[in-house]
Amino acid sequence: MQFVLSMLLPLAASVLILPSCVSVEVALDEHGLDGLATAMLADEALGNPRALATLVTARTSAVPAVASDATWSSAPLGRWEVTLADGRVIAPERLTFFSPVGRADQADEATFYLYRVAPLAGGRAILWVPGLGFSRLAVHFVRRLWQTELEHGWSVLIYVPPYHLERRTAGRDDGEGFVVASPESSTRLLLHCASELITARRWLTAQGVTTVGGWGGSLGAALLTVMAREAPLDHAAFMIPLLDWHRPFARPELARVRERLSRAGFATALLATADALMSPVDLPLPAPAARMLIQYARYDQLTPAAVTEAYARTHGVNVIKDYERSHATMLIGNRLYADYDAYLTTLDAPRRAATRRPHRRISWTAPSFTLDYGDCAAALCDGQGVAWSLSRGAVTPIP
Repeated sequence: MQFVLSMLLPLAASVLILPSCVSVEVALDEHGLDGLATAMLADEALGNPRALATLVTARTSAVPAVASDATWSSAPLGRWEVTLADGRVIAPERLTFFSPVGRADQADEATFYLYRVAPLAGGRAILWVPGLGFSRLAVHFVRRLWQTELEHGWSVLIYVPPYHLERRTAGRDDGEGFVVASPESSTRLLLHCASELITARRWLTAQGVTTVGGWGGSLGAALLTVMAREAPLDHAAFMIPLLDWHRPFARPELARVRERLSRAGFATALLATADALMSPVDLPLPAPAARMLIQYARYDQLTPAAVTEAYARTHGVNVIKDYERSHATMLIGNRLYADYDAYLTTLDAPRRAATRRPHRRISWTAPSFTLDYGDCAAALCDGQGVAWSLSRGAVTPIP
């Protein structure tokens, strides 16, 4: 879960012109949690425990795709072009397919943005999954991440969660309506999001993409982890990941939501089982530990730093970066983006090594020599008074 960033980022950006202040960082997160609790407590539709138990029992195995034969539509997005260092301008496409969410206030169309840095066939792509509050304002910040990925040769397929941007309910803010009081309704929607991502992953493979990596922010990290149960990703980067769905509800601001559910007959064990369906702490890593990055906020009030650090230790993730930020302010500053660029550079290293020209072995006798060299140039004497020139694989006598 995440706050409505479209509400908090303007305040955070104005406050954090000055160096980070711990009390301000914490207060911004607490404000977001309190607003979320207020919205959930105002929702009278709690659902019933039996429906949640049925859903949880049916979804303890891997989440299915929305549709294996989904028909995708494509059109220019018409905004948010990215200019690369070499001057190329990458214009995104808007991709959609039919995807019935099952709520009257939500259109039945999955939505993605695609930036192609090269043809998809034979190429690499990152499936990019944001959290709640993915908005026009958030794009102002995260477009730097997209540019970095494109500069490293990755095409980027960006997920638009329900209730955001084109999928936003008319007259409501981005993210509003995603998390509701009913645990069954919220869990069902989260699982549906994972199904849309599985469909997208399969679509990339069908287009000939040979390598699929992932990026997940906040709730997006959880969705990415659930999606990857079908097949691990090449790599995965987490930013302020929501690792344990139970943690936010243990906070004072949201504890009253769970107390209300308890009074309505929802057993603590049942809610914990539902939480585990979407909690990375209870699931396998979405990618090999050696190819993962975790960027976390030191003052995060949704996923405490100690939880993130324990998760990394338990799973053997060694590339973990902390920032003097909160959940709400994580995108502000430059080091986050520089660290992500450095991480992608390390992923590129094996690829660059694999494309280097191999050393060639040249042998001749007069007397006998065995030489190993690559693209170097040198002049040697064979011991019989004849000098030989070696340059880029050619061996010729020097007159």
